[in-house]
Amino acid sequence: MNKQLERLNEIVKEYYSSTDPHGEQLTTWMKDMSSILFYLTTEQVKAHELWNKKMYLGTQAGSSVAAQTIICDKEVPELYMLRKIIHAGYKELEVMRSSLSYLKSERVNTNE
Repeated sequence: MNKQLERLNEIVKEYYSSTDPHGEQLTTWMKDMSSILFYLTTEQVKAHELWNKKMYLGTQAGSSVAAQTIICDKEVPELYMLRKIIHAGYKELEVMRSSLSYLKSERVNTNE
């Protein structure tokens, strides 16, 4: 998972450091990002299942839901992290799609 997170970070840095990305580069970044985000989503599902299991076992053992929530959040921190990173990653994809659409409209407008 760390390898995918590093690559995701690299793509975002490359995009923002690029002064004038072309369509092919944007498409490659978007393809890579969407694949990484899919993988991270599968990891998020696993973390959520683990969190739920710990929550169930803790409440069955007599712990209150509030107390067990704190314990689960501490024992499965990747769940929160993945939620935030995945959300931010999809926002970055939206920005890249907008840039690609802009390039496409510019090409159409200059060919008229």
